[in-house]
Amino acid sequence: MKLSRHAALGAVCLAALSVPASANHSWGGYHWARTSNPAQLRINTALSTTQWDTAVTGAVSDWKKSTVLSLTQQAASGVNTKKCSSITGQILVCNASYGQRGWLGIASISITGGTHITSGTTKLNDSYFNTAAYDTPAWRSLVACQEIGHDFGLDH
Repeated sequence: MKLSRHAALGAVCLAALSVPASANHSWGGYHWARTSNPAQLRINTALSTTQWDTAVTGAVSDWKKSTVLSLTQQAASGVNTKKCSSITGQILVCNASYGQRGWLGIASISITGGTHITSGTTKLNDSYFNTAAYDTPAWRSLVACQEIGHDFGLDH
């Protein structure tokens, strides 16, 4: 994608925080099971650079503005960042050089009961972010925000 498209996606991601969540933005109807709002979620981070610390902390801070999410962020320990294996009931965000796979970041979720998310992971691909084209705060923030949004069950 060209920078202008990513800048537009970033604007959409940030704009989404200023409006109430809608089922119209659901990723396949997937959502975290809960009995009331806000949904209590822990976001664990296994990050190797301060650039990612800043981008992910900023994204989590922006997502905290939602009235349907209550987020707690903490550093994870003992995580193999290359595998970035999910943690039941939580979200894990990792960065590593995952290779030239055609994605800057990728989210994955585990589900039960057809639509309930039981865990989520975000992988941030340093194989791209270690290049001049993508090694910017704007790119890092955009991708972190979008992929963490997918872990909540949001689509594009």
